[in-house]
Amino acid sequence: MTLVPLDKLSDSEKSILTLVLEGNSIIDTGRFRFQSEEEVRRFLQLNEYDITRPKDQERLAAIHNEACGYLKSQLQYDLPREIREPARFLSLFLTSKEEPFSEQACVLLKTMNIINHIDGRELLYNCPISLRDVYSLVEDKIERALTKVLKKETPLLKYEGGRKSKESLITKLLSKKETIAAQINDRVRYRLVVRKKEDLVEMVLHLFKEILPFNYLIPGASVNQLIDTRPLLTASEYLSGKMNRRIKKLASSLSLRLPYPHSEREYSGKNYRVVKFVVDLPIRLDRFLSTTTGPFSDALGSLVYVLVEFQIVDEETNEINNTGVNGHAEYKKRQKTGVLRRVMRR
Repeated sequence: MTLVPLDKLSDSEKSILTLVLEGNSIIDTGRFRFQSEEEVRRFLQLNEYDITRPKDQERLAAIHNEACGYLKSQLQYDLPREIREPARFLSLFLTSKEEPFSEQACVLLKTMNIINHIDGRELLYNCPISLRDVYSLVEDKIERALTKVLKKETPLLKYEGGRKSKESLITKLLSKKETIAAQINDRVRYRLVVRKKEDLVEMVLHLFKEILPFNYLIPGASVNQLIDTRPLLTASEYLSGKMNRRIKKLASSLSLRLPYPHSEREYSGKNYRVVKFVVDLPIRLDRFLSTTTGPFSDALGSLVYVLVEFQIVDEETNEINNTGVNGHAEYKKRQKTGVLRRVMRR
């Protein structure tokens, strides 16, 4: 178990780390913690938007207008002119508590986040491209990114992953209560191994700075059995929203009982440990859409989203996870035994 190095993290890093390790939703967080326009540009790039491209500017403007219209017509939520017609789009993200209209800007951005995601999902369902080709684009994007990470001075030691086989998907669905294929979060999954437990925090933050958009983290899908989040939970300045003393005390007591909350994996070994989270990764289909005709190619933008699971462990934990009852072969044996018992109703 490794402690979170609070003294070495910025406010934005603390927010992202809490979001990822606790498996929370970006919609339930407080204000965004971007410190500069350059940081905002990087965030948009992680979401596959390049603010210098006219097409991307038009797409963001369309989402902005739709979000303003929704808030006004459906929620009767009035936005000030400075938010409806910002002088600079990037300024919407720089919403510290001291700035005027920061709350309204945050409400608008969260609504835009949802609209963008819905359109991406609809494009994936309507666009005549096979999931096999989409998964190939996902794997290519991640492989290129992780290869670059390995070449840099990062704690990443090695990685492995890709698509699950159809046989693995069948076994998984037969073994769990949620027997709908759409509910599988790890059709594409990657396992990353770092050198030491102390490197886990750095690796998580690096992924969300260089590869993954934290705003499309899947809530409730995170497992954290290696990083002690108590410093994040009990530091009142990093708790989201205004919390009274009683709620803070309750959060502190819960964090002591559950220092690294995790969901039990029915077929995993008793000593199996991992940091895991799922992200809906944005993929651009510009090249494909340029050769395709159809109203969706413009109305829904050019982004689709694919769920990808990431697991991160240190080298020592990885060795423990791969030996004895924790090993993958033993895990699959227990899982298949459970499948037979279930389908035979024993």
